[in-house]
Amino acid sequence: MKRFFLCACVLILCARNSGATDLVGGEAPKMLTPEEALKTFTMAEGFEINLWASEVDTDLKSPTAMTFDSRGRLWVANIPSHPHAKPDAKPRDFISVLEDTDRDGKADKSTVFYDDLYLPMGLALADGGKTVYVASEPNLLKLTDSDDDLKADDAQIMLHGFGTEDNHHYVSGFQWSPGGRLFFGQGLFLNTQVETPFGVVRGFEGTVFRLDPRVHKMDIAGSYGWSNPWGIIFTKWGDPLLADASPAMNYYLPITASRFDYPKPNKYDNYIAKRGGYSFTPTGRRPSCGNELLDHEHWPEEVRGWYTTNQMKGWHGIRWYRLKESGSGYESDQPRGEEELLTCSDMTFRPVAQQIGPDGALYLLDYYNPIVGHTTYNFRDPRRIQTHGRVWRITAKGRETKWQPDIYGAETAALLDLLLSENERWGYFARRELQQRDGKEILPAAKTWLTKHSDNDHALLEVLWLHQNFNSLEPDLLARLLNSKDRRARTAAVRILKDWQLILPGEQTRPWLDAAITDSNQKVRLEAMVACGYHPDPNAAIGIAAKALEMDRDNGFDLAATETLTWLARNAAAVPPKVDSYLLPS
Repeated sequence: MKRFFLCACVLILCARNSGATDLVGGEAPKMLTPEEALKTFTMAEGFEINLWASEVDTDLKSPTAMTFDSRGRLWVANIPSHPHAKPDAKPRDFISVLEDTDRDGKADKSTVFYDDLYLPMGLALADGGKTVYVASEPNLLKLTDSDDDLKADDAQIMLHGFGTEDNHHYVSGFQWSPGGRLFFGQGLFLNTQVETPFGVVRGFEGTVFRLDPRVHKMDIAGSYGWSNPWGIIFTKWGDPLLADASPAMNYYLPITASRFDYPKPNKYDNYIAKRGGYSFTPTGRRPSCGNELLDHEHWPEEVRGWYTTNQMKGWHGIRWYRLKESGSGYESDQPRGEEELLTCSDMTFRPVAQQIGPDGALYLLDYYNPIVGHTTYNFRDPRRIQTHGRVWRITAKGRETKWQPDIYGAETAALLDLLLSENERWGYFARRELQQRDGKEILPAAKTWLTKHSDNDHALLEVLWLHQNFNSLEPDLLARLLNSKDRRARTAAVRILKDWQLILPGEQTRPWLDAAITDSNQKVRLEAMVACGYHPDPNAAIGIAAKALEMDRDNGFDLAATETLTWLARNAAAVPPKVDSYLLPS
């Protein structure tokens, strides 16, 4: 016993001496005021940070997710019941809405929207905040504010049956895709089985879901050996990027989007050794929560478009990466070397979400808690703090912030013009506003608008996304983008072809797929490979997919190709010899 006690003491001292940033032994937490915490930040040269909101004067208690609405208000999911509800207490987790009414860079108004939730790890908005989709174990809820007074008037269980075996890995990372679908992910240990009008949807451990909430149609957008997906964003051209929190790796989602037979248990075979080969950022930087792109005119040209991720244990701060298309996805580097955007010396600082705000600044959600672990600390450890939370605001020194134009309720013509804004979040909210209106009004207006931008492939793609949102087929526009000279437009178009090939005639879609599978760009070929797995005729699809095996392939492409061809080989009447050779162990 004495030897055990001595060893424990040595381990604690070593942890302290090595700069440990989590509590050790019975160490008491040191909680800093917001003013004290501000002094613990070190910013990259040329950037600064200020406190935007805190528990002192707003409704923030263990905040875990956030998103802005089209009116510039910040919606925050709070989980004071974390890590779990006690038997004798009803959980009162809640959504708060924070506003900067005078636009001075600080929140000055706070409202509790709804307070009957359980561990809401993610939320998304529609109708300018009048509709809220929020996770509440084991459900996905739809909250409605019918009179627009920032109080939910109705709450409905939209979908039921999401896995709850480990609430740290519950569905989170809610993000609207350019095509109007809601993406979100779950992590390790969870088994989801959700009844929908279109059948049962099952997710085994690391899974990304895709939902059309208007018709309750949900499917699998990605399945891989992730630990805890906690951040999904889309580039200007619709490329989905995913942050996996626990190992702090980042992925180009389409390499994991191939068709498979549930439950795909082999996705965790030797995955720790393999996953670094698919991540476009370095390994060994864990864990991360939340991601964003610095895609706004406020940010200097040097860093504009850089990819940012939080890190909240071991090392605390925001890492940033310059992205470059490479092979079937992306690669990254760090031109500023070891100088990260933000570094914090306070171990209680826990950045869990980030988003470009209505003024172009980067907003950072701080869970602010001395304990985040659930395997090394008792769930009822009294040092778990459930009363704190902050929002920080990062800007570039000497550069003007510019508030977004009026979007909610704006004229259709003005919203269409915003789709081409260099400020990606403005385009995002304009697109969402258009997508929630009547398609019979929007699509004809978009067709007229295109006459002014007929030579702009991004404008064509924005209109194609509107058609996808309204489930309105537009094969001529799709064909034009499939033949675009811009690889980014072709990539996005093949991603839409994957869904529309189930409806359009095969004699029309097969030549498109056949051309895409031998495209000069590997990202386009990747999307075509994935699409082959969802083609209604496996016999035709496997012959098309086999052509890609004669061209250059990287690790990401081979991951998607192996899974697609495995599924096709099981469902086609005959397997081409080159596919057999590819799938057989070497």
